[in-house]
Amino acid sequence: MSDRRYHLRKSLRKVQSISNPGQWLIGTLVTSLGLLNTAVPGAIAQPTPGGARIPETSLSQTAPETTPSRVPSQTLTENSALRLGVVRSSENEAQWEAIDARLRAAGLAYDTIQLDRLLDDAQEANITVLFIPNISTWTVEQALALESLLSQGVHAIVSGPLGVNSATGIRHALTATLGGTWQGELPEPTPMEPLYCRTEMLCPSNWIPPEVNRIAIPGGILAPSGYNTEVMTTWGPAPGNPAVLVSDRTTFFGWEWGNHADVEYDSAWLRAALLRSELQRGPIVNRTVAGEENTTTEPPSQAPSSSAQSEAEQLREAQMQRRQQPEAAPASSPVPAPAPAPQAPARPSPGDTLPSFPGSAVPSPSGTTGVEAVSPPGLDPAEETAPPGLRVEQGPLPIPSFQAIEMRQELENLLGRVESSLITASVHAQGPEQAGLETDEEMTDKFAVASASLEAVGEKTQTETGEAIAQIEQAFVPTHEAIATARSMLLEFPQLVQQQDYAGARAKWVEIRDLLWENYPTNGVLAQPEIRAIWLDRGSIVRAGSEQGLARIFDNLAATGINTVFFETINAGYPIYPSQVAPQQNPLIAANWDPLAVAVKLAHDRGMELHAWIWTFAAGNQRHNVLLNLAPNYPGPVIAAHPDWAGYTNEGQMIPPGQTKPFLDPANPEVRSYLLNLLEEIATRYDVDGVQLDYIRYPFQDPSAERSYGYGKVARQEFQNITGVDPMTISPGDRDLWQQWTDFRVRQIDSFVADASQLLRTVRSDVILSVAVFPLNPHDRRNKIQQNWEEWARRGDVDLVVPMTYAMDTNRLEQLAQPWINQEDLGAALILPAIRLLDLPEIIAVDQIQALRNQSVGGYALFAAENLNPELNGIFQRTQGPSALGDRTPIPYREPFATAAARFAGLQREWQFLRDTEELSMRETDFNKFDEKGLQLTQALEQLASDPSDPNLEQARSVLREFRGQFRSWMNLYSLQKPYQIQTWENRLQTLEDLLSYGDQFLLQR
Repeated sequence: MSDRRYHLRKSLRKVQSISNPGQWLIGTLVTSLGLLNTAVPGAIAQPTPGGARIPETSLSQTAPETTPSRVPSQTLTENSALRLGVVRSSENEAQWEAIDARLRAAGLAYDTIQLDRLLDDAQEANITVLFIPNISTWTVEQALALESLLSQGVHAIVSGPLGVNSATGIRHALTATLGGTWQGELPEPTPMEPLYCRTEMLCPSNWIPPEVNRIAIPGGILAPSGYNTEVMTTWGPAPGNPAVLVSDRTTFFGWEWGNHADVEYDSAWLRAALLRSELQRGPIVNRTVAGEENTTTEPPSQAPSSSAQSEAEQLREAQMQRRQQPEAAPASSPVPAPAPAPQAPARPSPGDTLPSFPGSAVPSPSGTTGVEAVSPPGLDPAEETAPPGLRVEQGPLPIPSFQAIEMRQELENLLGRVESSLITASVHAQGPEQAGLETDEEMTDKFAVASASLEAVGEKTQTETGEAIAQIEQAFVPTHEAIATARSMLLEFPQLVQQQDYAGARAKWVEIRDLLWENYPTNGVLAQPEIRAIWLDRGSIVRAGSEQGLARIFDNLAATGINTVFFETINAGYPIYPSQVAPQQNPLIAANWDPLAVAVKLAHDRGMELHAWIWTFAAGNQRHNVLLNLAPNYPGPVIAAHPDWAGYTNEGQMIPPGQTKPFLDPANPEVRSYLLNLLEEIATRYDVDGVQLDYIRYPFQDPSAERSYGYGKVARQEFQNITGVDPMTISPGDRDLWQQWTDFRVRQIDSFVADASQLLRTVRSDVILSVAVFPLNPHDRRNKIQQNWEEWARRGDVDLVVPMTYAMDTNRLEQLAQPWINQEDLGAALILPAIRLLDLPEIIAVDQIQALRNQSVGGYALFAAENLNPELNGIFQRTQGPSALGDRTPIPYREPFATAAARFAGLQREWQFLRDTEELSMRETDFNKFDEKGLQLTQALEQLASDPSDPNLEQARSVLREFRGQFRSWMNLYSLQKPYQIQTWENRLQTLEDLLSYGDQFLLQR
């Protein structure tokens, strides 16, 4: 949840606590915020804190007539920061008179935006909400313009069959942009039915009076897409089809607005959608109630309270004031007193020249400085885990048809994952896995043995094969039975939905899910040659306290099959080791040991790799200050020593509201030099195997609410040198300049990653460089954190990209990871999705790992070591530990060609096992071709692994492409029975391609 949505919900809850809750809430906010010149029915005689009463008015009341180009004053759009643009095209030209009449009837001022000039017209008019009624034909340029506007904070309200007559690629792009699509018309006019309320903003009773929703109109079926799109209402009683979709930047009406008889219906829904977009944008200084004269805007700190100020605004203002009040410093502690934090620069008015910057910090009389007090916990988007993608609860709530499809598909996918894991476990149960050995000669022998073992399987007598399979099946009887039972029960689910036995359907769904979870084959080996990484956090290191304590942690990690440790080396500005570059080592580390040196030794002794995990631009942590008994406003040792290195928000705060970490200014050459010196020190003084850049970004911002970051001393001066403008004086409304400011900050991060990559490859060419990044869409990442990691991958700057795909269920994990797994233009870098273990049930962790193993990725990363528990340790030891896999298997980023050969050998064993069990069927001619091409690919991959060279690489690629090209036709019969397993195998074959590309760029070409 973004900060904006959090504060909105918090404000709504506070409003509800003051007034009577229920369907009158939105009506009250409509009038109190001054958004409309008429009140919504339901706001009848609602008392306000000042004792005033809101008059009863009808939605059908019309505003005075004006010229068509501009509708009356004191409307929603003139009494708020909202600026409405309505898109006109040749397609809705015939409806325009009716559309205009309904807009005026709703009392809405608007600007006409021509579709063929969408971007230019919207930017010239400073549009904040774009209404797009009934346009089905779009060009590529128009679709890109719409995405550009939404990425800049514009909210879209669309209606009708948008984009359906456009080319396929354009339709897909519009669907992704809007979070939904039009699927077809309803056979007859139908009334809407609300879904149950999952949040206050998704309660239709808070949007529209029930009598309006009961009107039957001609509509169309919508289909949501994207994990943040919600269905608000459906057509008819459940299981109905979606009628209204909402997301954080769009509202989608499933009917042609203005093209049916009921004016009141259209007016009510459009005005409610406009209100929603207004609330999402957050408070605007000095917004007035309709009918009162607007006065000159004063700075927030000087604005007096006014009776015209709405209740919601007063609550928000009180929240802001509380956040900005510094807390008193705690009592003194044994830790040396820090240098005082620098004062934040004041924000100038647009007419000011570039103000002076803080030179030396001077403590305020109260003992606090410009860094705000500790913010309320849980507000930083960087610390959130995505909620479940599909939440199914027991009870009689209706199940709309689209949700029934989602629920069934989720169970099918879970069945597929359990079956896939069962195949892997069964294959490993045949005998010990041929593990990797140490020398090149032994590696060559290993592949020969693996190939021979494949042939030997087929040479067993029918009796021997049958006995072996019977023993394996006996070991996994519970899983086999659970799969068969689940498949049978799954047939009952749609019948229960059809009978409208929703409580029974929900209960059946949960029963099937739990049955499969309980019978995952976690008593067998599920791993393959892969990256199994974990972040070893500062807290665990501090608690270890010594080499002996740290050895116990590494013993456990080795036993659970972890082969890569991201060791927290720089945290909150403190190195974990005694540094000659950083101003201060972490005070929580005893002086008698060097944790980094010890960790390198312990990891290498256990066959693991040790990567130094670095906080890059985040230079402090208010929560860490608590552990050190420091003042909450202490910015960390680096900024305390170098105040000019700090970054600031556009309001002059070093730490954004709701967050806890100050950031360095990436544009400052001294900052960059300092960080590069740290990286060089780590890579040359310690035998680390890799370096991971974390916090390689700016802190989270919300440009649509005018909350941004990056206004450090040097950044402002550099940008002013380029453009002649101080970035503190511009806002997202200054479209061109704001885009330049965004690009400027993105370039600072991009160039630093390039510099770090070049440095590390110069001093240690074998060091693996990884980056921990956010899996947001590119537009949001560029605008909210200025992180453009696709470019780093394309340029070859990084070896591993670790998207933090933290989610509370597998459905959401796949939604977060899938776009980047399937991205084709990310260069040769390997993608390593991450799983957060905190509060995650053990079986969901197992399921998420299996889901990633079935995708075309190099492995997975776990956050964090402190969240391991005895149950997880036991599962990992059985499913991926060295006792199950053998002492060593190749790590993909270190030995990509050997990994590819070993992975294909594993696939061959699975196919042979299924042939022996008579589950895999092919025509005889296909079997012969399949065996022939499989043997050729095995030999080509083995040759490349033992002798990496360009000719051997091209040969392996050629044979692999030929094998993949025929694979689907060979597996045609099996795909009819097990489509999920076929997709899994195709994903794993794609991983072989990825490994060859990685090996080419990072081994042969480096």
